[in-house]
Amino acid sequence: MLTEARNASHYREWVEHIAHNETKDAFRYLVGLAAEDPRYNCYPMRKGEVLDFRFEDAHQEQPFSFITNKGSLLFCFRKPATQAGHWSKELLADHFDSVSENARGEVTVRLRSIADVQRLWRLIGPSTTPFRSGTTPTTQIGYINPNNQRCGGNRGVAGTDHLQLAYRMDCQVPDCGHVYGANGTDVFQRKCPYCQDGKPGIPF
Repeated sequence: MLTEARNASHYREWVEHIAHNETKDAFRYLVGLAAEDPRYNCYPMRKGEVLDFRFEDAHQEQPFSFITNKGSLLFCFRKPATQAGHWSKELLADHFDSVSENARGEVTVRLRSIADVQRLWRLIGPSTTPFRSGTTPTTQIGYINPNNQRCGGNRGVAGTDHLQLAYRMDCQVPDCGHVYGANGTDVFQRKCPYCQDGKPGIPF
């Protein structure tokens, strides 16, 4: 999602900076996808002459960014993304014809059209992110709390409590099976909203 229209004047400036209409449309489309993605706070940032658009996750790391050039958007898989092991230069080379890797181990691809952005989003969009365990015993995938609620892990989506991630929860009560989201701090005591009168779930 966009961060409170941070540096909002940059959007029009950067669209005007792009030389080709097809790439202008790609920029608008990618910013729109970023705006509706709950996993990241997104905002433009000028670094000297570099027009940088950043994706910041719940841990305040930046797994992705892109630079707005006149002829293309240079999309960067930064170290938090490449070190996670989900995206590699070899994988991206199967989908894009302009893949490179810098000395820091960051991988870049060039986006010139909406079709390029759609191809990218099929690789990094919310539905593609794997669930992973948290850092505590009660947020491990497979943990079942005393109310028979199973933790299914998180996908990096911010929770509703301070600095918390949202976890998938699966009710294990026979004939229920309700799926919902919970903050990491609530997993150990969560009750099912459907069959145990627990509080409503949150997006995960």
